[in-house]
Amino acid sequence: VKVNDYLLYGVPEETGSKKRQQNELVFALVGAITKNKAQDIFVNAIEEIGYDVGGRCKFLIIGRDGNKGYADNVRKKAEELRGIGFSVECTGELDREHLAEMYQSVSVVVYPSIDDTMPTVLVEGMRHQIPCIASDGTGISDYITSGEDGLVCEAGNVHDLAEKMKWMIVNRDSINDMGNRARKLYDKFFSIAVFEKKVLKMLNKVRSGECR
Repeated sequence: VKVNDYLLYGVPEETGSKKRQQNELVFALVGAITKNKAQDIFVNAIEEIGYDVGGRCKFLIIGRDGNKGYADNVRKKAEELRGIGFSVECTGELDREHLAEMYQSVSVVVYPSIDDTMPTVLVEGMRHQIPCIASDGTGISDYITSGEDGLVCEAGNVHDLAEKMKWMIVNRDSINDMGNRARKLYDKFFSIAVFEKKVLKMLNKVRSGECR
């Protein structure tokens, strides 16, 4: 089955939201702080990037504590990184309004999840013309052409994530174009218009007896 044949969810367009001009490179990982979401992989990758490369970037961890012990360890590592000069912030959970505002200043959405079928946060990023680094443990990775409309890293691999984040930093001038192509993925696969069209097509097949 081709990815274009799947019945996916639709993510509504967000009116009144416009991406702001960015003066700094901001990486954001959005999701409950749990082992599966791999925030530990994220903070360890930041350390591997090194301050010489990543010192002028900002790194955000956005989400509630899904597992307190794990979240405490992630925050401890973030504090250690701040101690050597990195800009790493754990914001806690944001409501929809503040999350939408946050997207306006994010450069890259990072999602190194170990196993996650179709995380909406990546689609929300695409909707905002933000390229992503998604792990191959996410279903979204099937839709990404790595190096064109986003990057795909190996789930659970700190070094590979660090290399993909370095690529974004070194090729910062390519991020806007990559974000524009990411938006095309949203338009093609995840918009409400596409979702409605596929649902109607499926219903028509049921009515005609073609699909039982």
